[in-house]
Parts: sequence; structure tokens; C-alpha cells
Amino acid sequence: TTGSLRMAYNGRLVGGTVVTPANGTQFLPEAGTLRGVRLDTDLTIPSGSYVYVENGLTLANGRTLTVGDGGTSSAFLYFSGAQTLGVDNGSAATVRLGSGTGTNVLNPEGGELTLGTGLTVTSLGSQGYVGYNTGDKILNLGTLLVPTGTRIDNWGSLTNNGLVSVNGGTLSLANGSGSTFTNAGTLTTVGGSLALNGGLILTNPVTIGSGTALALNGSLDTATFGRIQNVAGNTVTLGGTLNNANATLALGSTTGSLRMAYNGRLVGGTVVTP
Repeated sequence: TTGSLRMAYNGRLVGGTVVTPANGTQFLPEAGTLRGVRLDTDLTIPSGSYVYVENGLTLANGRTLTVGDGGTSSAFLYFSGAQTLGVDNGSAATVRLGSGTGTNVLNPEGGELTLGTGLTVTSLGSQGYVGYNTGDKILNLGTLLVPTGTRIDNWGSLTNNGLVSVNGGTLSLANGSGSTFTNAGTLTTVGGSLALNGGLILTNPVTIGSGTALALNGSLDTATFGRIQNVAGNTVTLGGTLNNANATLALGSTTGSLRMAYNGRLVGGTVVTP
């Protein structure tokens, strides 16, 4: 009895829950603003769309939000100020960064974006972004999952208090000048590639699985390097600066081999190989 609802540039949907039936009626946010909205429907933000979120966005249990529908134009979901992209308490939901050649972006503006407990953010293609500018801040309390054949780039700083899982895909963290990656949760890899850029704060260790290509392109010291649990047969590429002053860098079965790239710098100390 309503027909589909399309959000235009100046459109604003404020509060409450959105539900759509299985009869072809759709909610089409091609632009505009969602303010304090709960989605009890699967939703796709089309390529070429720029949608703003205020006062948080909540997904009901089992729901999927897809940013980008496989087109050649970009799809942006902006979060104005400190906000949470979350799920109902005790529930689980998914955000998918779409396929196609356009960038598909979760973009915080002017505050930290929290990815809530129970939320899985994943990618369907090679143009997924979680944070798009230097200075963006992300706090992950859920799961960041990068499957085979996909890629996610993080610009700005990311703090992981949940799970980051590279499962055959490509993940590049803390891109941009002054960015940091802080791991106070769990980061694991199975194959694929992981680039750790910017500064590293590893409160909890990082576990690198067999066949993963690891690149260290930021700044770290020997103690931080020692909190990266690697396996024999893997090679770590140092493209940043490893401060080994007054320390011993002991390479072995838990570190993998170390390859120095063009911009790599190893400063001071002693290197020991088995």
C-alpha cells in the first residue's frame, strides 16, 4: 500500500525501524541522511550513491547491508561525528563492501566510527575501504573478514578490540601519514597478504598463518616485531623502519625470513639467524 521509497539528496529519515516485504517493494537510499535508524531489512546502497548517517545505524539480527552494487561508480556511507554501526544486542549482522570497479566505502567524518559487537564487515571485491582519509578513526569490536579474491584498505587509524581475519584476501591497515594500527583483540591470517603500515601498537600478538605475505611498511621496534607470531617458510618484507637499537633481532621458526625492500630500514643492534 506504500510503494517503494527512494531517498533523494535532501531526504532525511529520522528514527525508527525500516521493514520491507518480499513483494518487490524497496527502500532505495541513493542519497540523503539516515538519522538514528534501525534496519530490519536487507539493504543495498547503489553504486554512485552518497548516503550520510547521523546518531548511529543499527542492523537487526541476520540482516545484510551492502555498500555498492557492482557498478563502476563509487558508493559512500558517511558517518558524521563519533558513531556506531551496530547490531541489536546479542545479534549478528553483516556489512558487505561491494564488487565492481568503483570504491565502496565506510567513511567516518569528524569522529571515531565504532563497528559494533556482532557485526561482520567483509568485501565482495577489490575496492573495499574502511576509513578513506588520513585522520579517519575506526574502532572494531566485531569482525573484519577478508576472504579469498577480495581486498580491504584502511586509511587512517584502526584499533582492533575484536577479530581481524585475513582468509586468503588482501588487507592493508593504517595507510596515511601519522596513522596507527593497535591490536588489543585477535588478528589471524590464512594465506593472502597483510600490510601493516603506520605505527604499530601490538597489545596482543598477531598470528600469521602459512602462506601469508606480510609487509611491514610503517615503524616498529624489536619488541613489537617479536609480537608478530609467524611461521617458518614465510617471508616478511620490511618496507618501513625497524628500530633494533641496543637489541638483538633473532630470526627463526616463529618469525619467518626477513626481506629488506627498497625503503626498508633496520637501525642498530644485532641480527641473529639460526
